[in-house]
Amino acid sequence: MVCSFPSTVSSNIINNMSQSVKIGISGFAYEDWAASGPPETIQSASRLNSYANELGFDVIELSHTHKNMPKAEEMGKLLECVPMGFGFVPKLHSSLTQRIRESDGSFVRNEVAVSSFLRGIDPLVEHKSLICVLAQFPIKFKRSQGAENHLKWLCEAMGRNKLAVELQGTSWMAQSVFDMLNEHDISYCISDTPDIPRLAPFNPVVTSSIAYIRLHGKNMKWFDGAAKERHDYLYSDSELRGLLDPLKQVSSKAEKTIMIFNNYYNGSSLKNAIQMKRIVGDSTTKNSNNTNE
Repeated sequence: MVCSFPSTVSSNIINNMSQSVKIGISGFAYEDWAASGPPETIQSASRLNSYANELGFDVIELSHTHKNMPKAEEMGKLLECVPMGFGFVPKLHSSLTQRIRESDGSFVRNEVAVSSFLRGIDPLVEHKSLICVLAQFPIKFKRSQGAENHLKWLCEAMGRNKLAVELQGTSWMAQSVFDMLNEHDISYCISDTPDIPRLAPFNPVVTSSIAYIRLHGKNMKWFDGAAKERHDYLYSDSELRGLLDPLKQVSSKAEKTIMIFNNYYNGSSLKNAIQMKRIVGDSTTKNSNNTNE
């Protein structure tokens, strides 16, 4: 269902948001962070430990599992760095989201890759630290019956693990798509990207018990520069505050809401995530004070 935003938001929604919303970043080991000025604690070998225990974040999107198949031993070591209640969202391996077409155009059902991925994230599942798996599809992944069937197959292949899908193209912007995702309990990834015709607009839709928001930035050179340059963007304070109402309404329709900053260039994602946590906290505190008066 598509959320509509009233001019005022109830106090219950604001209070519940503080408990159900997890704010974090995608990845935690980018080389350019050392020179860009995030907190020094993040520059050590124990970045994830500092991110979770010193900065107080409770969710991380594992971006590297998109290129490198996750290993159970590695996931076990990550769990040692974080407190109980910390959540992980591994990105699905690219063999299941990008290299998925045969020469005749049919879709590949890579059961071997699925098995390898699930074995790799098993420690997260056993530890009850897996929030969901994020399948990020490229813009060339256009809507078709075959593409929809691929999403349904992936959902079934993930078993009991929740699946969120990021569909970047405008061809997916249809109520019938959201209905299909809802029917199969697949979370639609709400993407914030530049206002460019080929990219799907920010559309706060809830199709599962998990609402997933992914903030890439507004760099208009999305298709022109190097891949990492498209994420070279720092949200302003006013832009972040403008996300409060959509965040409140989406979180009111989901059991859990994940907000991930993926504008990782120059450490902007970490800076903005810290800002957004403060903004949400301030909003909750202000509402609580008003309620008690």
